[in-house]
Amino acid sequence: MSKSKKMTKKELSELNDLRQKTSDLKDSMLQIMLLKDNLETQWSEVRRKYSSVQEDYSNYLKALEDKYGNVNIDLRTGKITESDDNKGDT
Repeated sequence: MSKSKKMTKKELSELNDLRQKTSDLKDSMLQIMLLKDNLETQWSEVRRKYSSVQEDYSNYLKALEDKYGNVNIDLRTGKITESDDNKGDT
């Protein structure tokens, strides 16, 4: 018959502590992975929106240039002044 052996309380405690730390770290890694996926999704959406707004901005500037020519526009007041490029043409 084999003799039964038992771990010391300290060994059992250390083993359980390490098991708990491993479990906690796995949970942390999972949370970080989920956050990363969420951030990547948000990043893609923001990049798409930024590209769209940037294109709208460029198109609007082109439409204003077609309407007013190559001018300077004060974005606070809306005042339009002749561009330095156009001053030499007169």
